[in-house]
Amino acid sequence: MRQILLSALAVLSLSSGASAQMPYNFRAFNQAYVPLDSATLVDSGYAWNSNDLMAMPIGFPFRIDTINCSYYFSEGGASFLTDTANTTVSGFIMTSASLDDRGYSIDSVSHSPIRYKVTGPVGNRIFKSEFFNAGFDQQLQNYGVMTDSVNLQVWLYEDSDAVEMRYGPSLISDPTYFSPINFAGYGQDIDTNGNGKIYVLNGNPANPTLQTVALLNGNPATIFAGLSAFPPSGTVYRFSRKAGTGISNVPDAEQVVVYPTICSNEVMIKYTGTDKLDYNVIAVNGADMKLTGSLDKGLEHLDVSNLPAGMYLLHVQNASGSKVYKFVKQ
Repeated sequence: MRQILLSALAVLSLSSGASAQMPYNFRAFNQAYVPLDSATLVDSGYAWNSNDLMAMPIGFPFRIDTINCSYYFSEGGASFLTDTANTTVSGFIMTSASLDDRGYSIDSVSHSPIRYKVTGPVGNRIFKSEFFNAGFDQQLQNYGVMTDSVNLQVWLYEDSDAVEMRYGPSLISDPTYFSPINFAGYGQDIDTNGNGKIYVLNGNPANPTLQTVALLNGNPATIFAGLSAFPPSGTVYRFSRKAGTGISNVPDAEQVVVYPTICSNEVMIKYTGTDKLDYNVIAVNGADMKLTGSLDKGLEHLDVSNLPAGMYLLHVQNASGSKVYKFVKQ
């Protein structure tokens, strides 16, 4: 099968429309890596390789850029994309190295399971996928073995269409696995002609910069450095939708502040937007608690004193879209 993202990236041939803009804000932070448990296996014992395309059902409506995605398509674990049917695709690159199941070089039985699960209540679900102890194809080509490995997860958020790329423990003894450059980032509207742009992470993997690289027929208009090292365990790269891009499905995060998250009598909703904000409260099991209202710019004191103790979801919506906030009633 064709490696749509990785093959294109190998010759720097990602593309995007002339008017396309980066639809995501980016930030890096650190959070302990936890392997997935009680998850669904994708490979079913098959020793996959970097040419294999895996499809996993997301389980809720999700968009990468403007594309609605029912499935998470992954190319050998190193990248994932919107689909494979269109002439252009968008997607994220976790590593420029080609990955294989470590059993691919041993006994053709999987030693690097692919698994996924969906957590959280409706409206606030998270799709999580993991490539566990994946090996490097370049190590197999260079040395005939795959003793080095990486652990990678991707989380997709139902409430915001945010994407997180999460890096776990790794063993990397040879930098040529990433030839020519060790990089990660976002590619938009990839076609077969090599025209467009990519958004590449450069520098210190703990605090990288995001560089836009325009391309024409596969040739970069500017030089980029890539990451100075593979992201250490616990590194998280989060891509969250920008407000005002025309594709955001949530109110601007700076317009809505909900506090406290643990309360006894009331929850405060501070709103600085200009469109009317509607809100309602539901229990984590989906039950409507009949606490609803509308708010123009200002501060709302929401009385929750009559709610039973437990966790609740505050759903807010304005002309830009909707978002869900959690709070706990003591």
